Amino acid sequence: MGKRGNGEGSIYYSEKLKRWIGQYTYNGKRKSLYGKTRTEVKDKLNKALVNIVDNKYVDRSYYTLIDIINMNIEEQFNSNLISETTYKRKLNTKKIIEKLSISTSQIQKITSTNINKDLLLLTDYSNSVIKKVTQMIRNAFDKALILNIVNNNPFNIKGLINIPKSKKEDKKVDSLTIEEQQLFIKELNKGYDEYTNIFYLAIYTGMRIGEILALSSEDIDFKNNLIHINKTLTQNKEDKYIIGNSTKTYAGRREIPITNLILNILLKVSNTRNELIFTYNGKIITPSTINSHFKRICKNARH
Repeated sequence: MGKRGNGEGSIYYSEKLKRWIGQYTYNGKRKSLYGKTRTEVKDKLNKALVNIVDNKYVDRSYYTLIDIINMNIEEQFNSNLISETTYKRKLNTKKIIEKLSISTSQIQKITSTNINKDLLLLTDYSNSVIKKVTQMIRNAFDKALILNIVNNNPFNIKGLINIPKSKKEDKKVDSLTIEEQQLFIKELNKGYDEYTNIFYLAIYTGMRIGEILALSSEDIDFKNNLIHINKTLTQNKEDKYIIGNSTKTYAGRREIPITNLILNILLKVSNTRNELIFTYNGKIITPSTINSHFKRICKNARH
């Protein structure tokens, strides 16, 4: 134990936690703050005491797990750290956590036993979903640690949290073999519909479907024989498909040479106006539509 600070409450060092702890009283209850140094804790303690005097104090000990998760997601989105698509995915992950009993529990009172018990309820989901859920809960504890709501993150203590495995087998996604590509192209050559050229571009350029559907005339540089990849199709938080202002990853921004084979395709579909090359009745074509056509062509190619 250490000694009481001069006028700033009780500050001491915990050998067990390997951290400095500051304590003060609020509404008759003893509160604790944590830090790596005595100075850090003293600063936090002084701020808390000033807020109490100014009636600006917020008792964060009552924050629930879902409160912290909401805080994390909204801060990331409002700071432009995540896209609308990622924001939407995180909200979907949050919905799964909301089904767990620990979601409405004060995060300060959640134990490793509580967490392990609830994680066992996730085995009907895929391993990728389980990973997203556990990472979101872990991040919430990291945030609570920063806010001095908890004094440790159980996920960071080896062997304390048991992350379950899914009852489902992981889906294996394989690319088409050379033979399968030849069969696919042979089927396309029979003549399909307005989506045919989308598949040709995907095969001959290696572009993602979202990138192809986001192509506009200004992305096609016939003078230098280049396709400029700088954006992709994405969904906003209202589930509406929009043209994103970037590719899926930074490395996704690239240029693709226009070969004679690709040139013939682009000449059929490009126009002189700055609008999407591929549309259906003037509207954005969705990846789900392309996926449905892809499955149908693959099925026909096998027969």
